[in-house]
Amino acid sequence: MPSIAAHMAVAKLVGEELKINDREFIKGNLLPDIILKKNSHLTKRGTYFLIPDTDYFRNNFDLHHSLYLGYYVHLLLDKYFLEEFVPKNISNLDVFQDKTMYNDYNLINYQIVKRFKLDVESLKKILCNFSVDINKEKLDYNLECLSITNVGKTACLDFLNFSIFLYDISQVISKEIENYGSEANQLFLRSRQ
Repeated sequence: MPSIAAHMAVAKLVGEELKINDREFIKGNLLPDIILKKNSHLTKRGTYFLIPDTDYFRNNFDLHHSLYLGYYVHLLLDKYFLEEFVPKNISNLDVFQDKTMYNDYNLINYQIVKRFKLDVESLKKILCNFSVDINKEKLDYNLECLSITNVGKTACLDFLNFSIFLYDISQVISKEIENYGSEANQLFLRSRQ
């Protein structure tokens, strides 16, 4: 799964594309990683990994609510990262078990914050107050990761490729949400006839 910095970058890009400027949307983009709930990612078997079941989420949660929409964006990024980015760009698919990927995240989070012009202090203020039960230790860890300023040679993640992926997948996610919104509106209108 991508780092908090990657999730916040995609939240910013999708938010800008879809004109969503909402604290709940930002919170939803972190919630799957910190909520006190078993199977918070609603996983199913993917090609290489367990991936989020985004169809199940979309069909069972109200995406008109900003928190759930943010949660959905998080799940989509995780799914695309595991199904598309990792198999094409990472030769060792055990990078999550041996913690190599997480070490790389700590080396590129700062670069992501800078490249995507993330306002870390504003994000921390938004992300410190949740109305659902969360794992406070996981929240604190994620917020700390936004402030890490280490930069170094990564073992498996190429920062440029990863940045391009984040830009490109933000467009894909935005289109997917726009298409779902159009379908949902059409279904709503048909149900009223």
